Amino acid sequence: MTLNELHHLGFVRSAACFLVGDRLRIDVLENSDARNILYAFVQNETIKYIGYTRHTFSKRLRGYQNPSAGQRTNLTVNAKLIASLSNDLAIDVYCFSNPEPQFYRGTALDVAAALEIGLITQAAQYHNENNLEPLWNIMGNVYARQATPVLDTQGAEEILFDYRNEPEDGMIQNIYPVEVEIILGDAYFNHGYFNLPIAVTALIAAHGEALTVELVGGGFDPIVDKTINRTANLNGAPRFHLGHLYTNWVQHNHDQGDTMYVRILSPNHIQLR
Repeated sequence: MTLNELHHLGFVRSAACFLVGDRLRIDVLENSDARNILYAFVQNETIKYIGYTRHTFSKRLRGYQNPSAGQRTNLTVNAKLIASLSNDLAIDVYCFSNPEPQFYRGTALDVAAALEIGLITQAAQYHNENNLEPLWNIMGNVYARQATPVLDTQGAEEILFDYRNEPEDGMIQNIYPVEVEIILGDAYFNHGYFNLPIAVTALIAAHGEALTVELVGGGFDPIVDKTINRTANLNGAPRFHLGHLYTNWVQHNHDQGDTMYVRILSPNHIQLR
């Protein structure tokens, strides 16, 4: 995938990155208050990272500019940006803001969210085919191999283990840990469960397997007596029913509407921050 293809989709240059001393600064030029958007870091016209956020564009970029301890994605991208800028490589951020509302059989669609996995897959494949450095997306190479949706006639478990146990050309080796952002709406904040995105389903074990959940903050004991549920969601994405221990922890450490960080440490072990 090239910068011209981003332009064709409707991405516009919306922020610029530069260094002030040895610190990263990102200046937003357009779409500051846009929400539910796709964005791409572009280095000298080469796409390096594609992401999606429900927050405002400006808030998401502040996370990369000033990452907090434990925010692995923000820390990784921050380091990559500083390294590139230190080598006099120009970095811009392009933004795709949702167009006029789109509907499928009466249901509103988030076009930006729907495009995310497909664009990461396409960009990762383009990088592989053209001998370019891999995307900065931790999951980029996994997406590049995911030619078949997880819900296929082969069954989710077979595809799941293909990705996790077949380290081809070093693409899957040492991929853990992977961090995912989860927005804490009413259900996730009050009702003792949350789902993981389908994009990371390949990194989680099969339905019914044991699950250990570390709860960071507040001195809570880990949750060790739960199992992974892959039948609650029609697309096979993992759902974690964690009950009152999780609810007590999340309400102690977060407010409704916050971002919770889920670090996937292994197929059967996650950490919540």
